[in-house]
Amino acid sequence: MTRSAWCATGVLLAAACSGYESPPCEAFARGSVWAFTLASERGERLEGEIRVADSARRVVGTRTAPDGETFVLDYPVENLRTDGDSLRFVFSPADYQVRAWCPDSTRAHALYTAPVLDGGRPTNGRGEFRRVR
Repeated sequence: MTRSAWCATGVLLAAACSGYESPPCEAFARGSVWAFTLASERGERLEGEIRVADSARRVVGTRTAPDGETFVLDYPVENLRTDGDSLRFVFSPADYQVRAWCPDSTRAHALYTAPVLDGGRPTNGRGEFRRVR
């Protein structure tokens, strides 16, 4: 292949790659702030934000139990993994496992499971994350 053919190939590749958009869930991993509202079928409600403080991502907000009692949430996000249009992570106090699908870089539809809460039964719920900034 001649030098000019190599250069033309390089220009075409650069042009093709310039339109590349990062997968939608990548925005979640970049340190932006995300508000969330999650609720279970048993009446549990989680509300708050995912924030970055001291280079660590944290879940900050409140958990309202089915009986109305509220608890402060302020826990590190652990094992965050993004894979294209999906993500997953864990946070305490009860090893909440969150899985989400990102239709775009500003929202994520979530499902969560808390293995043992309120009476020793698993709690399952759903909700949404929205990018605040």
